[in-house]
Amino acid sequence: MYNILRLQGSHEFLAHLDFDKLNLLYRETAARLDTLNLAEKLQQGDTAHLLNEALEDVYFQFVKIGEAELKLADDLKDIMRKVREGLAGNFDQDDLEYISLREELERIFKKKNLAEVGQEEMQTNIATLETVYAKIKELNRQNDLLRHKYGGDAKYARIHKRLMENAALYGDKLKVFNALSGVKTDADQKVLDMEQILDNQNYFEKQMQGIVLKRFRTEQQFPVQPADIQAINRLLVREYLKESGRI
Repeated sequence: MYNILRLQGSHEFLAHLDFDKLNLLYRETAARLDTLNLAEKLQQGDTAHLLNEALEDVYFQFVKIGEAELKLADDLKDIMRKVREGLAGNFDQDDLEYISLREELERIFKKKNLAEVGQEEMQTNIATLETVYAKIKELNRQNDLLRHKYGGDAKYARIHKRLMENAALYGDKLKVFNALSGVKTDADQKVLDMEQILDNQNYFEKQMQGIVLKRFRTEQQFPVQPADIQAINRLLVREYLKESGRI
């Protein structure tokens, strides 16, 4: 605007304009619109990658600006960063507990009045985020411990957790670990010997089915039925194909 008015020779008009204030108003208006658009998208269910955007970029305009509010803003920014990094560091986003934590965060960012908050609501939001962060941190710690048991292989940590969700069938964690460790040894060797086996999904599934049957039913005595074998097989094949970039 400044350059246009200057080129038009409107110097008297320029002298009465405070461009610093105009720029500030523009930035605040743009940020406010971004926040409202984000809240609207969250309400429409578009949460796949919007939540991390919210945690990183959401803008808060306080009803009253003062030293106390600025301190709260710094505290909020810090805990939002921690939550965002904690979410990004989780390697099992199909975990029911992880999904529950994401939904809890989504409820915070779906508020239409998110852009205008006072001290009391801001303190409540910070406390909520701190609670969520503590849960995320503990979940990530448990995930890392489980991944370490499988030699750092996140694939098998995820499969282990999916099986443990069916406690009636796979209630013995040690037996599940022993079975999956055996499957991992056999499957990794097959892929190492013939990497192109992953190009033929049907053939790979048949090869894995025999391995799963041996390790789960024959060795660990799990009372698995054909449908159970197929379910385990699907988890395994999907993980290997995802890791290799084939799906």
